[in-house]
Amino acid sequence: MFNVNSFPGLTFLPAKIKSAMVDCANSALSADTWKRYGAIANHLEKCQVEFKMRFSFPMSSDQIVTLVMYLREIRRVKKDTIENYLSSLRYIHLSKGVFLGVLRPDVVRTLLKGMSHQDLKLKRSSPDRLPVTLEAV
Repeated sequence: MFNVNSFPGLTFLPAKIKSAMVDCANSALSADTWKRYGAIANHLEKCQVEFKMRFSFPMSSDQIVTLVMYLREIRRVKKDTIENYLSSLRYIHLSKGVFLGVLRPDVVRTLLKGMSHQDLKLKRSSPDRLPVTLEAV
């Protein structure tokens, strides 16, 4: 969540304004959404352990690619979920006072597009499930 340190360039503002700014930023997402955003923190930690490396903030393009491919290949996460995790990661950066212009560099967008195609191909090749009806039972 956001705190006064999330806005390092605005230390000159009065405490009342900074407090209001923190409240506004934290109100941008529901408490439940903030909890779900905690999932990416767990994945960040596990990815660092898996590859014996440390992420920095702001994360470099190579670190983002590493995380994306960890989620896809090690954790078997689908593209749409990875997109959600990247949104979560953006908020983590913002709450730490790091304002990134882009968290999805061209290479990440290309990887995600390819994953989308793979997911669609897999879905098309899966046999359709029959509905559970009395006749089927």
